[in-house]
Amino acid sequence: MKYIPICFLPFSFFLYSYFSSSSSLSLAVSSSPTAVAFSPSEQRAAVGTANGTVYLLDLRTWQEEKSVVSGCDGISSCAFLSESALFLTAFDGLLELWDLQHGCRVLQTKAHQYQITGCCLSPDRRLLATVCLGGCLKLWDTVRGQLAFRHTCPKSLNCIAFHPEGQVVATGSWGGSVSFFRVDGLQVIKELGAPGASVRTLAFNVPGRVVAVGRLDRTVELWAWQDGARLAAFSAHCGFVAAVLFLNAGCQLLTAGEDGKVQVWSGSLGQPQGCLGSLPVSPALSVALSPDGDRVAVGYRADGIRIYKISSGSQGAQCQVLDVAVSALAWLSSKVLVSGAEDGSLQGWVLKKQSLQSLWLLSRSQKPVLGLAISQELLAAASEDFTVRLWSRQLLTQPLKAEDFPCDTELLGHQGPVNCCSFSSDGGRLATGGRDRNLLCWDVRMPQTPLLIRSFPACHRDWVTGCSWTKNNLLLSCSTDGSVGLWDPDSGQQLGQFRGHQSAVSTVVAVEEHVVSVGRDGALKVWDHQGVELTSIPAHSGPISHCAAALEPCPAGQPGSELLVVTVGLDGATRLWHPLLVCQKHTLLGHSGPVSAAAVSETSGLLLTSSEDGSVRLWQVPKETDEIYRPKSSAAITAVAWAPDGSVAVSGNQVGELTLWQEAKSVATAQAPGRVSALIWYSAHTFFVLSADEKISEWQVELQKDSTSRNFSYSLHLKQVLQDVGVLIGLGLAPDGCSLILAKADLELLHMKPGDAPSVIGKKYARHPVILSTHKEYGVFFLQPGNPGFLSFWKQKESGEFEEIPDFDLNLDNPSRTLITITQAKPESESSFLCASSDGMLWNLAECTPEGEWTTGHLWQKKVKMPKTQTPETDSSVCCELDTNMESWQTTTHLKTRQRRKIHSGSVTALHVLPELLVTASKDRDVKLWERPSMQLLGLFRCEGAVSCLEPWLGPNSTLHLAVGDTQGNVYFLCWE
Repeated sequence: MKYIPICFLPFSFFLYSYFSSSSSLSLAVSSSPTAVAFSPSEQRAAVGTANGTVYLLDLRTWQEEKSVVSGCDGISSCAFLSESALFLTAFDGLLELWDLQHGCRVLQTKAHQYQITGCCLSPDRRLLATVCLGGCLKLWDTVRGQLAFRHTCPKSLNCIAFHPEGQVVATGSWGGSVSFFRVDGLQVIKELGAPGASVRTLAFNVPGRVVAVGRLDRTVELWAWQDGARLAAFSAHCGFVAAVLFLNAGCQLLTAGEDGKVQVWSGSLGQPQGCLGSLPVSPALSVALSPDGDRVAVGYRADGIRIYKISSGSQGAQCQVLDVAVSALAWLSSKVLVSGAEDGSLQGWVLKKQSLQSLWLLSRSQKPVLGLAISQELLAAASEDFTVRLWSRQLLTQPLKAEDFPCDTELLGHQGPVNCCSFSSDGGRLATGGRDRNLLCWDVRMPQTPLLIRSFPACHRDWVTGCSWTKNNLLLSCSTDGSVGLWDPDSGQQLGQFRGHQSAVSTVVAVEEHVVSVGRDGALKVWDHQGVELTSIPAHSGPISHCAAALEPCPAGQPGSELLVVTVGLDGATRLWHPLLVCQKHTLLGHSGPVSAAAVSETSGLLLTSSEDGSVRLWQVPKETDEIYRPKSSAAITAVAWAPDGSVAVSGNQVGELTLWQEAKSVATAQAPGRVSALIWYSAHTFFVLSADEKISEWQVELQKDSTSRNFSYSLHLKQVLQDVGVLIGLGLAPDGCSLILAKADLELLHMKPGDAPSVIGKKYARHPVILSTHKEYGVFFLQPGNPGFLSFWKQKESGEFEEIPDFDLNLDNPSRTLITITQAKPESESSFLCASSDGMLWNLAECTPEGEWTTGHLWQKKVKMPKTQTPETDSSVCCELDTNMESWQTTTHLKTRQRRKIHSGSVTALHVLPELLVTASKDRDVKLWERPSMQLLGLFRCEGAVSCLEPWLGPNSTLHLAVGDTQGNVYFLCWE
């Protein structure tokens, strides 16, 4: 989740997402804003409009200082030359310079024959670059006030940006290419990206090594432009990308688009996927991915071996206590694991249920095992005793006694301890690397008589610490000298040397076209085979011991696969990464139309945007935080609920995961037994969960203070599982607030106090589905959908017992005579009832007199048909006596449609009645806030997926907080003030 306030329809509906908060100020201008710019001091801003007017804003007060009317027919871009001098470019090709202090124009020239699409100043402000739809690039000398250079391109140019050092300028064209020019003479030095969709915007990061490109087809690309390598391409918006901007020394990338959104991304590649297990543990020394990609085995210095499930991040198994460090791991199959230890032992393990059970133990060496490798036929172990040993895999997946262990083959060739070994993809060759600085290649097709076929002596300046084969049988090595080498074993030639780590490299792994390396500097790096560094991620705060990597299939419905890397470090942490994906940090919402222009302030972190909705917004961009990343489940959120005081909320999902939230941050998790279908808070620290459609469990929220600090931590504990009463279709809190209402699949309604046996309230006969709703003041409602539908109602007495009120017939107005499926139903008031349907309709139902007037009496009081002898003049005490002592004839009340309207384009999944407000949500992804009774739309928020659940909480000063869950596993926290 993210944590950002976001403005809405009337600009006061906020979304809180996971990290830090930001807000925006809005200003409406009389003409559509088309260009924005910050002054050098970043205390004022200029806003250019489609009618040629320029507004100057004081950013300290967010007030208009002044406005000037240019000679332009419309302003396409603007740039501050100084605090009091502003360049303007026009749709008709004019270039103007304005003296803002005196409000006069200093310069006007016909700079281009076609519309000027962009301008920018060099870092020293001595050059102004302009581009136009005619394909012309011009550099203007701002000191002399004259044209310096020009260049004409074959395609229309849309945008331009200077390199941070000022020696290079880049342009984006309508043809999809990005061209790089040397400023002196405008010579083309590089061209990238064509063919492709039109380039709308581009920007250099602060070091200048990477350029971000935004295209017409909603794609954003990152390029290492000097190497000609595309680092990433991802869909950033629905519609074209209007702006790309780097912030925070290149650590953040901002994009704005046709969808009106501003997205905040990591400025470089590297998407964290979470931590496995929990700290503290001893340093992690080794790691291995299971062949099926579902499990990770981690070996520790003092905590043995632990197995983690990647999908959940939970610990799946642990071996019995080992009193020796586990220095190497390898999977023989998805259930069988081999470990190598610092005492020289090899041990086989089988994964059974929640434990690792020993298969065999071999102790033939007194020196530590430093590396393990697996082929289709063999197991190889590299040792500190200068040897590498080979065993046939055939017998190693079953229990063995020491005397039955197969004979090994010993490889002798290194002059020092052997740190690593790796089989080629076909298993015919084995590479070994050692502390003698040598890299050796062996032919092991005949395991009994292996042959040394290639030696790379002293291939590094220090120990060889890792080796790996590429898919085309090239050989990679890494060393404590900080480098990675690429070798051709056939020719004996070195093909490349990759430098970038600041200290020793621990491991190198080849995966398809990529090379992954990790080092003692805590960095995870990914390279291509040409040695281009695609990304560098500060993965751990200390040295990384080891890593494993594989291709992971993309989520369902998406083609291809994604590189997954697991890193383990001396900090004990095991982390998952998608190193070639950009990490989306925040979404800033507020504009209701396409963003037309954007500018950013590096010093203050402010973002200025303009939109076709006629507004200009000033944002405080959320800064990065040091959050601990947890794996996010994609399972649909099925229930959300607020604690009574609103201090925390809890969510549950399709696979039974419970998450406790405080201030929109996940503070505790737990696992319920099956799909969560209902959550009910019982007290400030207790809630009930209906899961797997039959189990009701009671959970306790515990708050603990850290003994070493003032910090508090939350935890969720299962207190008890209540009596099994069969399959349930609904759970609610009784009106008295201290007991539960249960709806069974056989339509029996139960009342139960925790710890007591349930009692039957009543039983109905109907077809599924039915809708259960409880109301603190009115009672328990049980709707049997149909047309007419039947509404049953029970009122709770002060004694706690329930009495049934006569049924209500619901006559839903249906002019189209289509099948109506009611999905939500709630009482609106004491005289009206609301129903919502799968096609997005809302009905307001009430009782109508024979004369056609709507009654305002209390529907939810017990109704009594008076005897014929009674008259309206009968004494009230007699009425009371009749009500309590005489047998009465109960009648069915008919509720008719008072109002019918379309409120959503999809099935309504949430309906909540609040004082003067109505909150609805739908599978169409929208959350809507309505005024009652006028049904005027006050606010709207669109989720990433279909809304599956929503729960409101009214805070102090009537501030409305909403917890919302969607089918993509997202939880949103919205606030209406």
